Amino acid sequence: STQGIEFPAIIKHKNSCKGQGIFYITDEESLNVFIAEHQNSLNNYIIEKYYNYSKEYRLHVTKDGCFYTCRKMLKEDAEERWHRHDMNSVWIMEENPLFDKPSNWDLIVEECVKALDAVGLDIGACDVKVQSEKGHDRGGNPEFIILEINSAPSCAARTLIEYEKALRKMLYK
Repeated sequence: STQGIEFPAIIKHKNSCKGQGIFYITDEESLNVFIAEHQNSLNNYIIEKYYNYSKEYRLHVTKDGCFYTCRKMLKEDAEERWHRHDMNSVWIMEENPLFDKPSNWDLIVEECVKALDAVGLDIGACDVKVQSEKGHDRGGNPEFIILEINSAPSCAARTLIEYEKALRKMLYK
């Protein structure tokens, strides 16, 4: 049944990778088309509410907090603008002024550590969408949502260096 589903929505393959297997569903008609096309594999998908928050970050965390982070920013010529992945985004490091750290960063980190613990990981990467600073909750902070926690995120050279440091710290405590 499609009752109770808010649109727009995201449908994600349980084992999606690098932005593949993710679908943007605008209304009940497009949901019915998706269901008809994937009738034999519906158990492999999850559906979630779409949050139109303007910023997305990846926080690499251990139980001690965030040890490395970057922001995913859409490329100017990105045609697909409803989600960020390697093909349509660039990765902005924390030291770059465009990183634009949210005012409630510590709370975001705390929630990512809780997500890590909830799925039983020692190390992982949370993808988090955050409202622009214009859209605040009553406490004056932007709202955010953890999209997912990755047990095996893609790693560029800098990410590998940061993981090596974090793993050494975990092993030699």
